[in-house]
Amino acid sequence: MQLPKINAVDTVTLEEINTLVHLGCCYVKIPEKEVFEDFEVIKKEALAFFIQDEIKKQKWLVNDKLEGYINRSIDDIQSVQQFFFRLHNPIGPFQECRNSVFKISNYFEQRIVLVLLKEVFRYFGVEQYFEEVVSDRSSTFSTVYYPAKVNTNKKCNSGLKAHKDFDLMSVLLIEKPGLEVFWDDQWHEVNPQPGYVVVILAQTLEKMLGGKTHSILHRVRIPDEERLSLAVFLGPNTNIPIQDYIHDQILFDSYDQCLKYHYYQLFEQ
Repeated sequence: MQLPKINAVDTVTLEEINTLVHLGCCYVKIPEKEVFEDFEVIKKEALAFFIQDEIKKQKWLVNDKLEGYINRSIDDIQSVQQFFFRLHNPIGPFQECRNSVFKISNYFEQRIVLVLLKEVFRYFGVEQYFEEVVSDRSSTFSTVYYPAKVNTNKKCNSGLKAHKDFDLMSVLLIEKPGLEVFWDDQWHEVNPQPGYVVVILAQTLEKMLGGKTHSILHRVRIPDEERLSLAVFLGPNTNIPIQDYIHDQILFDSYDQCLKYHYYQLFEQ
């Protein structure tokens, strides 16, 4: 599937925003080559971490602040490992690439997500709530590792099972195939495009805008060769209720309540 492209975020058009909110994803052009140079720095250290013995990685298990390592390859459904950072606060074994993590996180948040989110809120006539929603926001940076198919014992072909992202918007930097989105009752491949990232609208944004945006279902196939991607997930203000601003309705009393509901649906069912 050839996703629509936004080639200049700062001059995004009404037509491009209309396409984004109805499809739920698009490519966004990154003109600064330094972003991809920083990706290479992170990739080198991340791959060295993920190919270690599992016992060595377990010492960095994710904690209650959503920092650290998590292995989602414990069943026959998926084969993926992640290392999470709180945005702007990388920890643990990733020392040499710390500055690159910071720069990519900041770039994706400031130059892509916040700009597009503001235009989306304006598109639906609720721009007066934008600053409230993104102040004290929750943001997460993640390296995502998929072992090559030959190194897994999975009966299925799913690296990461079908799901919708939780927060407001996600930015994915991918360099190998595997990502798929569900549209028009079928799965479509989303292949990497040189110089572009993939933007995905998430479920909390859909809730806040009365179901008028589309949080697209997506998954990742187990790759023939190992695959590493980067993701930045930007969430809302964690100190306010989750509210439908279109219909003026409180949906969840707190961010945590909404988060627990999402993860129950994603991993427990």
